[in-house]
Amino acid sequence: MPRHLQEYLRLPMNLVFLTLIWAEDPSNVKNMTTATQLYSKVKDMTTEKFVKRLIDKPDTVISASSVKRKVEKIFKVMCRESLVSLKYDSLNVSQEMTDNLEQTCGGVNILLEEVIGAFLITNNTYSLCAGVKSCLSFPHKGVQDFYSALHIRDSLQGDRPNMSQGPRIIREVLEELHKDDPSSLTLTKYQNVLVHLTGILYVDGGGEVKEDKAEELVRLLHSSGMTDKRQWEDLINDVKCDATLCKYVAKHIPQLVTGDIWVRDSSVSVYTTLLPLGRPDKITVSIEGDPDNIPHMVDLMKVVAACNNCAVHITMTHHWKHPDTCSPSLDSALQDVFKR
Repeated sequence: MPRHLQEYLRLPMNLVFLTLIWAEDPSNVKNMTTATQLYSKVKDMTTEKFVKRLIDKPDTVISASSVKRKVEKIFKVMCRESLVSLKYDSLNVSQEMTDNLEQTCGGVNILLEEVIGAFLITNNTYSLCAGVKSCLSFPHKGVQDFYSALHIRDSLQGDRPNMSQGPRIIREVLEELHKDDPSSLTLTKYQNVLVHLTGILYVDGGGEVKEDKAEELVRLLHSSGMTDKRQWEDLINDVKCDATLCKYVAKHIPQLVTGDIWVRDSSVSVYTTLLPLGRPDKITVSIEGDPDNIPHMVDLMKVVAACNNCAVHITMTHHWKHPDTCSPSLDSALQDVFKR
């Protein structure tokens, strides 16, 4: 399991989500490598169960497709309200937002209580003036971030009033959210949202991040304070080392492709794509596991062999302990590195 997904699973709620997915179908967990995939699957499962519950009600007289459309309409409103709540650094849904959600539910003849049971939770708060008061809340900060990313995605797909202005950009959606006080827009609070959005747009793009969105995402994430190399490595892994995103990471985050580069088991695929885009001074490849079980290991060695004018240090712990296990293809690639 990837290191960054392990980090997410340290949170109890995320572990509960993974358990629910596994209980439904263990095969669903096999290829789950990102938090975005985790929340997306939970969203799909929750929606399917909610739709089925509505369809199975004795008084339901409309088709399953009509029920799905109604639920999708409600869910889109909830995603919008999720981003608004995030703007105010709150997991709670304000009374105004609750009224908006209730109005939407009433318009499609679905009880708000049923929506709450599927997607939200009820919290009790206490104040000296009002006493105990119930309010709606999103079940988890990660879920709120994911829902917010879905709303931004939907906003990007919407039409502009003036089509001559071209497609919407991500920053515009956030600026519109903060139009009452533009100075209140700080990208730091939306960093996790932007990470989720990157994964969502990768899936929507059929396995690639579109050119214009890739560069804007890299710029926004950098501005949000995402400067740690491991965070960028995780992001690139999340989108299967998408070539377009990597191109802009190399352009705007030069520390990933210059100076001293350290390649670990989890970042082999990342640097197989990134290294040809940079000019490192030193490359250290430190592999703990069996290199033959690490995707793109041979490709990485070929890339390293082509890197001129830089020092190279390679450590393969597994092969040091088991010297007879190196595959012919990896052995050949290593020989090319040593000949450089």
